This record gives sequence, structure tokens and C-alpha cells, in this order.
Amino acid sequence: MNFKFLKMYKILGFSFPHFLLFFMLFFGFSSAQILALPVDEQNILDKSKSGNQLNGNDNKVQVLTNNQALSVKVLTLNIWVNGKICTPQQVADLILSLDVDFVGLQECNSTFGNQVASLTNMYLASYSDCFLFSRTPYTKINQMFVKGINAWTNLNGQTVSVYNFHIRWDEEGDRNARTMVNTFALDPTSIQIAIGDFNDEHYSTQITIIEEHMRYCLMDLGWAPSQRVTWPAFGFYGGEGAQTIDLIFCNKKSKGRVVDGEIMNLSPVISDHKPVWAEIDFPADPNLIGPEISKIVPCFDNSTIEIWFDQDLDQESAQQISNYQIVPVDNGASVSVNDAVILKDPRRVRLLTSPHDFDKKYKLVLSGITDEFGIAINPGSEMEYIIRENLVKNSGAELGTENWDTSGGIEIVSDRENQYPYLGDYFFTGANLQDLSTASQSIDLVNWEQEIDAGLLAAEWNCYFATGYELLGDIQASRCEPYDEGEFYIEFVDQDDHVLMQATSKRWDTLYWHPYGETTNIPPGTRKAILYLKSYRKTANGLSNDAAFDQVFFSLKHLQGPHGFESNLLVNPSAETADTQGWNINGSIKARAHEEDKGRPVSGYYMFANDGISTARAFQRLDFSSYSDQIDAQSMAVRWGGYMRDYRGDSGGEISIEFLDQNKERIDYATTGDQRIAEWSFYDNTTIIPVGTRSIDFILSLDAVADEGVYFDLLHIIPVSIATTGISDKIVTNVDYNLYQNYPNPFNSQTVIKYALAKDSFVELIIYNILGKQVRTLVNNRQSGGYKSVVWDGKDSQGRLLPSGVYFYTLSTTDFTQTHKLLMIK
Repeated sequence: MNFKFLKMYKILGFSFPHFLLFFMLFFGFSSAQILALPVDEQNILDKSKSGNQLNGNDNKVQVLTNNQALSVKVLTLNIWVNGKICTPQQVADLILSLDVDFVGLQECNSTFGNQVASLTNMYLASYSDCFLFSRTPYTKINQMFVKGINAWTNLNGQTVSVYNFHIRWDEEGDRNARTMVNTFALDPTSIQIAIGDFNDEHYSTQITIIEEHMRYCLMDLGWAPSQRVTWPAFGFYGGEGAQTIDLIFCNKKSKGRVVDGEIMNLSPVISDHKPVWAEIDFPADPNLIGPEISKIVPCFDNSTIEIWFDQDLDQESAQQISNYQIVPVDNGASVSVNDAVILKDPRRVRLLTSPHDFDKKYKLVLSGITDEFGIAINPGSEMEYIIRENLVKNSGAELGTENWDTSGGIEIVSDRENQYPYLGDYFFTGANLQDLSTASQSIDLVNWEQEIDAGLLAAEWNCYFATGYELLGDIQASRCEPYDEGEFYIEFVDQDDHVLMQATSKRWDTLYWHPYGETTNIPPGTRKAILYLKSYRKTANGLSNDAAFDQVFFSLKHLQGPHGFESNLLVNPSAETADTQGWNINGSIKARAHEEDKGRPVSGYYMFANDGISTARAFQRLDFSSYSDQIDAQSMAVRWGGYMRDYRGDSGGEISIEFLDQNKERIDYATTGDQRIAEWSFYDNTTIIPVGTRSIDFILSLDAVADEGVYFDLLHIIPVSIATTGISDKIVTNVDYNLYQNYPNPFNSQTVIKYALAKDSFVELIIYNILGKQVRTLVNNRQSGGYKSVVWDGKDSQGRLLPSGVYFYTLSTTDFTQTHKLLMIK
């Protein structure tokens, strides 16, 4: 180094790191911002000239590996700082509340990023608009050749390499993905984590390229593509669509597995994309971790099953039929495996077999299968399954539209915009330039009416979804318009054609076939089930790559005992009459149709919404006097809730119930709390009915601050017999002390805190700030045993609104004390 320069920077008062940054800029090195805080830990590295090398001085940094199990918690968040959605303090509060090891911010600038680093006391590295924070000092920082940053640090004596990216969805994005894979492959660390805004969904060409080296971690939590949405965080069904593009990866060889995580519906919205966090567990010795069965899908016919694994498989071993053995468990017919086919997703294997007996239990036993690294599955790995008879006729469109009633142009095709049948030769899809295409089929259940009325039957239903996509450019980048979505919707109907219950998959948008399935208790009185396939499109863009459906499945599951659930008591619960019939309205609330972009319904019919800027209320009063004996014996509960959303996260909505005595005086209440989430979110609670209750008010409340709407759909309140549902642990005499996590968390205007008391106790529930100062006492009295809830409005004991930040709430009794952390964001 030129010592004259060294003396100059000392005279000017520069620190040594400041001098290095000045030196880089002065001599035309990269203009990237690369900082690590505190500055005396700084390590600034040059950008490599080759896309096939890691940046930095690899030979100067020791890679530590000590073969100990390691747990790492990461957060990724696109803040869109130039849109001024959030403040550094709000982001810092979120980071501190989650207690993460690493954070990646995208669309961030240096002023914002430095403030977040200062507020969280984390180490910072940045390049372009990507900022990477670590709770431990960096040992190495690497600029990326794409928009992104990579840094190394040591956790628990091991080197962890973390990447934060923000890349495009088009041809350039595919090229970026290829560069990233080359970089990952040359990274000598055994633990690599990649987070960020990838601007593309799982199964796209771009993400498929990345998965050559990395694995999409969120699949460990059962999150299917587009089942949960990260982008945008507001403005749904307006100028944008709904996609899952903020992703988390780890290198396959590390055998890291996500054990917990969340796509956060923040209220208020503080970012362009929803924050995504995950906790990844890395084993001490990844060479001992072979593939495992994730699930078996038996929803085809009695000669086909599908196996999902948690890792990419070696194709040769996965297609060897001698590695599969099917064993009858309860005297079913013997079954042989005739063929094993590995699908487009290298974690899926389809077995073609001799016929199974319906409703008999079988066990699949595996051996000899290895992952792509040659590590074998545990010998004798097994899983049980049952194949049930599909009551859907023409479930895979092999007979055209036969047995289906269609409207809006549902089509039967053999291929559509790079999508091909999942099984067989054809599939269902929406027609070009139709806003809503629908196919429906009614399934007669009269032959099972006695079992249904006794509560002994449930419905198992399933459907494979996909969306067509456009191919762009020479390298075949995939483009999926986020407006075209598929939904599988069911109505359970009585003999008078009254809808007793509704169930929906919500809408899906994925570039490769993915199944949605669940089990729903069939309410007493049901005589038929009506199935709907709905393909939605926003036609304003003029493009068509409609939702596709294949292998629609509906079967009956015989239960060992009564499920204890009755039918929905609400009249017109999803505004299916196209008006507010059955509801008492205070203020301006109306029913809206699906054509309105800002509020497409969940149900496919209509929804409740405010009409302009307003505060409004709608309710139904339900008579529960016929259940008085069960209520007073504390053996009756209600399952209640529904779907709720607004448009931008500005307006508040709430679902609540009030328990009334014979004089119509309120005994108690339960609430979702004020919700401000710009996506359909499902709220489903089960609450013990207090002694003395004779009627219940089901209430919708909204406070619309802009003409953008608060929406409700698929609302429900269902009587539940505790004695037959298996939730007897909720009876007061069996309650243990517990303090539950508040909901929502983070929150804006109010949050609900629930707790349980094992017996009559003197109770204190106190809110503390992060310094340990008591700011509010919510409960300070003697209470009877059982389940309790209280709402905190974010105010102190003087009624003053407290600032955003982390708070603690502590429940104390003579026998029990517990504390949880919560986050308030303004």
C-alpha cells in the first residue's frame, strides 16, 4: 500500500475501512456498497472477473466444519423502500421479534439498510439493492455477478454461507439462475443457504435450474406453490396477481430441513412482499440421511398410487420395481407392482399396480432406493394407505365433458400452453378470454343417508391443479401470468337444496401439477354434494393461460364414531343469494359479484363488503335454546369463523361471536380481533359455549378507511358436541395452565391473548415493554377455571397509544407463570 495515502486518510480522520472503500471508488473498483458492522470487523473483497469462480480470497478464509447439528433461522423481506411503505424501525422491530440469525432485504437502499443494522446491532453486507444482515461477524463477503450478495460467518463452530438475491423472472433471470448454480457448486462450505426475491415460482424453469444444486426448503412445511402468497402484500386482483416468489433454499448435500416457518400476514402491511422466515435444521452428518417418504397419494384408481419423497431420487433405483413391496394389512387382495415411473418432479414416483381392494388398508415397504448422492433409504421404510372408491364420473376428462355441466367455456384438451395431462390423455381447462369458466357435477349421497345423519361419514376430496405458461426466448424461460387461477369448491346440500356446508381449496396457480386434498365431515341432513371446478382469469392483460384440472376425486370415509359436527347455522353465509338476505345490517354493506377485480370471492358466488368509506356491522342472532342441557353441562362448543380480507391492508375487519343468556344479556364473547390483511385469510376457531347461553350473535364488523373494501366469505358457525369430537381436553375440568401466542402477531390496532386456567385462580396478565417496564395490566382479578381471552389495544394504563416495538406479556397465578413476546407495528 502507498503509505502517503495511508497518512492522508489518517489526517482526514478516516477509519481504515473508510479508506478501503475510498480506495475502491477512487480507482474504479466496484461501486457496490459492502459494509460489515461494527466497522472494525469489515472485510471488503474484490469482484471476480469470472462467472465460474467465487468472489474474494478463498485461500485466506478457513472453512470450519465440526460435524455438530446446527439450527439456523432466516428471514427474507422485499421492503420496496422507495415506495415508503415502512420505516427502518418497523423492520428492525420485526427482525428482533423473530430472533433470526440472518436477514435479507431486497429493494433496499444504503441509508435504510444502515439504520436497520444500527437498530438491530447486526452485521451488514450489501450489493446493489440486496442487504444481508447477520447476528455474528462476517469472515468473508462476496459480491455476486447477479443482483445479490454472499457472506460467510461462523455459527456454533461451523462456517455458514448465506446468499441474498433479487433476480428477474425472464430470460435474464434464467441466465442469473445458471450463474448462481455455478457459484453454489464452487462454494466450499458444507452449509449454504439462499434467500431472497426470485421473481418466479417453484416449477418454473428458473427455479428448476437453481434446484440442480439447492432444494426448495418450504416444501418441508407442506407449502405448495401459490398455496400461500408472498407477492404482492397489497392490491390483490388489481394491477397485480398472486404468487409465491420469495423463497428459501439450502444446498442438497447439507440435508437441511425446515422445521418451522411462516409467510407473514402483517397488519399493517410494511412491505411490497410478505416476510418469509424459516428455521432450518442441519444434521451433524448428512451422509447418514437418506430419502424418506413424505406421503402417499392414492386418489386415482385402484391400480395407481403416487409416492412423494423428501429428496431428489436416483432415477435408476427409483424405477426398479423390485424396490417396492405392497403388503395387505387387513385381509385385502394381494397387490403386485407392475411399473414405477419417476415424474417431472424428481421426488415423485408413480406406481402402476394390480388392483387394490377399496377401503382396505395396505402397507408400502421400500428398500434399495437411493437419493441423487447415492445415500440409501432406511431398509424397511414403510407407510400405510387406503384406496377409496372415487364417486366422480369422468374424473380425468377422458370422456370429454360427459357427466359435467359447463358454463363460461370449460374445455377438454390434450395439451395447453406447455401443460400436459397428469394422468391419461386429457384434462379440463378454462376457455380463452372467459373471465370465469366453470364445470360442475352433482353426486347423489341418498344411499348413505343413515350414516350421514349419524355423523359417521366424512368426504375425502382431491384435485390436481396446474396453470398453462408461456415460453419466452431461446433459453425457454417460463412466464406464468399470476391472474389465472383454479379452484375446487364443494357444496353439501340437503333434500330441499339448502346448502348446509361449503368447502373450498381456495385458488391455486402453479406451473406443474400439484394436488390439493382434505377431509371434511359431512353434516347431518346432506343428500348430495355438488362439485365445482372454477377457472378464473383477469382478462385485462389479453393473455390466456388458464387453470387446468385433472384427476378430480371425491370419496366417502367411514368413521369409527360420530364426528359430532352439525351443519352451518348461518343463513346465506357466502351471499349466494346475491344479496344480504338473512343478515341484519347496520351501515353500508352489500353483496358483490365475482366480476369485481378488487374482491374476487372465495366461494365463486358473492361476498359481503362495505360500500365506500364506512364503518358498518352485520349480524345474525342464532337460537341455541335447544342445546341448553348440553351447554349447561359444558359439553357443547361452536366452530366459527370464515374468510376475511381487505385490499391494501388499510381497512379493518373483524369476525366475532357474543354469547347471550335468556334475557339477551351478553355473558361472554370471542373475536378474531381487528384484521388488516390484503389476502383471503381463513379464521376458524372452536369455543366452548359458556353455561347459561341461550343464543349467539354472529357479527361482522368493518372500518373501511378507503374505498377499497373489507370482504367476508364462506362464513360459518357450527354446533359441535364435545363428547363425540375428541376435544374433551377442552372441558374445564381437564384444562392445564397455558398462555398462548397472541393473534395476530405482529399487530396494529389490537390483538387477542388467550390463556387457560386449570382451576379457579387469582390472575394477573401484564404487558411489559422491552426494558421490562410494566405498561398495562389487562387482568387483575379472580377467575374461574377454563379458557379465557382478552384483547389488547396497544395502549398503556393511561390510555395512550404505545410506540411500535417488541413487548412482553406475562400470565401469573399462584401455581403458574409464563411469558410470551409480541410485536406491535404502526
